[in-house]
Amino acid sequence: EFQQIPPNQHGWIPWGVGPPERFNRAVLGSIRARVEDGDRCRVRIDPHPRLTNINDNYHGGSILGLIDVSLFAA
Repeated sequence: EFQQIPPNQHGWIPWGVGPPERFNRAVLGSIRARVEDGDRCRVRIDPHPRLTNINDNYHGGSILGLIDVSLFAA
């Protein structure tokens, strides 16, 4: 079962660029970032069935999308 991250939990801040119909927000959904240890940033997306493939594993495109967004969020 997929669990959503409550807003602003443990220092996570919402991060989003562009209108909701663009790729990042339309496909990846809610994106959050958090600074860790002063020189690191952790980025996460809410797990959602739309990010999985037919075998219920995360789709490679979803993972690459998260990597792409992480480069800008960090």
